[in-house]
Amino acid sequence: MLKMSARSTTHQQLDRVDAAVRSAGVGVYLNPLPLGELVWNENTKAHFHLPPEARPTIELFYERLHADDRERVRRSVQDAVDGRREFNEVYRTVGPEGGTKWIHGIGRVLRDSLGVATQFDGITLDVTAAISAQQQLRAFADSAPAILWVTEADGLCSFLSRGWTTFTGQEETAGLGFGWLEMVHPEDRPDAEAAFRDATARGVAFALEHRLRRPGGAWTWVIDAGQPRTGPDGEFLGFSGAVTDIHERRLAENALRRSSERYSRLLESIDQGFCVVQMLLDAQRRPVDYRFIETNEVFERQTGLHRPAGRTARELVPQLEEFWFETYGRVALSRQSHRFTHGSEAMGRWFDVFASPIGEPELLQVAILFQDVSQRVEQDRRLRQSEERYRGFLASSTEGIWRMEFVPPVPTGLAADEQVEAIFDRGRFAESNDVLARMYGMASSGQLLGQGLDLL
Repeated sequence: MLKMSARSTTHQQLDRVDAAVRSAGVGVYLNPLPLGELVWNENTKAHFHLPPEARPTIELFYERLHADDRERVRRSVQDAVDGRREFNEVYRTVGPEGGTKWIHGIGRVLRDSLGVATQFDGITLDVTAAISAQQQLRAFADSAPAILWVTEADGLCSFLSRGWTTFTGQEETAGLGFGWLEMVHPEDRPDAEAAFRDATARGVAFALEHRLRRPGGAWTWVIDAGQPRTGPDGEFLGFSGAVTDIHERRLAENALRRSSERYSRLLESIDQGFCVVQMLLDAQRRPVDYRFIETNEVFERQTGLHRPAGRTARELVPQLEEFWFETYGRVALSRQSHRFTHGSEAMGRWFDVFASPIGEPELLQVAILFQDVSQRVEQDRRLRQSEERYRGFLASSTEGIWRMEFVPPVPTGLAADEQVEAIFDRGRFAESNDVLARMYGMASSGQLLGQGLDLL
C-alpha cells in the first residue's frame, strides 16, 4: 500500500510538471526506485515510440534502446543509482516499425536521510534534428576536398573533419585542442603557432603555409586558412577554416624560383644586351610600337636607354626607324626567329641582333639578344675605304707594283746566297698591278698571281 501511494504521489507530481513543459516538447520522468514500472509524461513516451496510454517499464526502456547503445546506457543508469555520477547520455530509440530517434537524457538520483536512493528523476529531449544536422555537416566535411576544422575563442580546436586523419594519420581526437601542432614540421611549428595565436588574440583572418607530416613520414606543404566566427553581438567565438594541399604548387613555385634565379644569373653574366618586349598593334594588327617588359644591366650600356622597363620604344626614342617595329612585329606574328645586323640613325648605333618569339602567341612577346657593333662597323667601313684607296692607287700608278709571299718563310739567318736561292724557290706573286704584268708581256695582273720569280 505504501508503494502504491508513493507511485500515486509521483503521478500527481508528474501531472503538474507535465502541464508546464508539454508544449516545449520536453519529456519528464519521475521514476521511484527500485526501477520497475516507470512514470513518464507523454513526451517521454513519444520519445520511446509509445502511445500516451502506455505503461512503460524498465524492461521496455531497455528494449526500445538501439542495440549499439543499450549496454552503455545500462552502465550509465547503474552508475547514477550507485552514486558514481549523474546520468547524462545521448542514445537512439527504435520503434516497432524500425523508426529511430536520437534522445538526450539527463537524470539525477534522490536519496533519503539515510543515503538510500529513492527516486530517479530527469528529462528527455528529442535531438534527432540536431544530430541529423550534425551528421549532414560531418558528411559534408568528410567529403570536402579540403580538411575542415573549427576552433573556439581560446584557440582550442573543437572539430576536425575525417580528412585530417586520412591526410596526417593522426586521430581526430588527438588533433583537438592544440594537438594538431604535433603534425606540423618542427622547422615550421614555432612560426605557425605564433601566427595562429596572434590571429586568435586579435580575432582576425589568417592564412599559414607550412608542412604537415603524412602517414608514411613524408612532409607535404599545405595552406591553413581561417575566418573568424562571431556571436550575435559581434563577439569573437573562434575560427572556422580549412587545410588545403598545395604541395605540387609549392614545388612548382620553388622550381620556378630556382629557374628564375639561374635565369637572372645567366642574364647578368653575359656581355650582351637582352630584353623582352611586347608588341603593340593597331586595329589592323600592324605593329606600331613595343613595350619593354624585362632587360638586363648590359642593356642600358649597349643602348644608352635608361630605366626602360614598362616604357615603349617610341617613348624612349621618338625618331626610331620603322624597320625595328616591322622586324620585331614580324617575329611576334610569324613566330619565326630572325638574326640580322642593322643600324639606327636615331640611336647612333649599329646592332647585331637575334630576335625570337617567347611565351604564348597571344602575348606577342619577343626576346631580343643583341650586341652593339658600332665600333666594328666603323672599323669595317674604314678598312673598306682604305682598301678602295689602295686599289685605286694600284690601278692609277704608271709603275709596276707587286707583292710577294714566301711559303714557307725565308729564314734571315741563312747566308746571303742561300737566302737568294730560297727566295727564288719559295717566292710567289700575291698581288700586282696591270702595269707590271704588261712589262712582262701579260695581258693582266691575274696571269701573274701565283707565279714564281723565275718568270721574270
